[in-house]
Amino acid sequence: MAERARCDICNQEFKDNDGLSQHQKAKHGVHMPNSSSNKSSPQLIQSGKKTYLIIIGIFVVIALFWYFKSQPNGNVVINMTDVIGSGRPVNGNSNAPVTIVEFSDFQCPYCVVFSKETYPLIKRDYISTGKVKMIFRNFPIYQAHPQAMQAAEAALCVHKEGGDESFFKYHDKLFQNYESLPEEKLILWASEMGYNITSCLQSKTLRNDVLKDLEDGAKSGVQGTPSFFINGKMIAGNLPYTEFKKVIDSSLR
Repeated sequence: MAERARCDICNQEFKDNDGLSQHQKAKHGVHMPNSSSNKSSPQLIQSGKKTYLIIIGIFVVIALFWYFKSQPNGNVVINMTDVIGSGRPVNGNSNAPVTIVEFSDFQCPYCVVFSKETYPLIKRDYISTGKVKMIFRNFPIYQAHPQAMQAAEAALCVHKEGGDESFFKYHDKLFQNYESLPEEKLILWASEMGYNITSCLQSKTLRNDVLKDLEDGAKSGVQGTPSFFINGKMIAGNLPYTEFKKVIDSSLR
């Protein structure tokens, strides 16, 4: 038995769409496409879906534009003594004219991209040439990344045992394995470098140092990772290398 057509205004039933169309036009002043045009309804529905997705896409683009426009990249200047900290890992000449302080999270995907793509370029062009020194500070967003806090502590344990060079080797290892950083792996990777961090890690000896990094970052306006301060100028997010180069070159002038 053919499915009957129902008026969604008055709930009256009709034997077909033609009858429904005549009824709605006469009684409610509403035009409904006849049955022949209904044959193309799947295409019309698909077209409507595409239009809807386009509109949503436009709103997303606009929202992202205003979000990134509102970020304080290079426009806000912070006193560097508030973000450098004390005894934190440093890569580069201590007398370099430009200092970059990075606040990072070892399980943050954007931090991983920075460490693999942008950081090597900064190291090649500026750190290796004595123009920049880079200070690493932890900002584990542990609510979203449950292993990031302990990973930060493990990295500081390695730094305590082996100094700056060992820290950055371990730093690279953590980012290479950011999706899974269980305690046993943190200890194993350190032991492969010649360091026993079991006691340091399990006793949470350096937990307060990580919390201090979080506190200093938050006070300086860090809201997410990665975030950077280049001679006091803030860059929020994993921006292209060209954006870092622009701020670094400006600081070198």
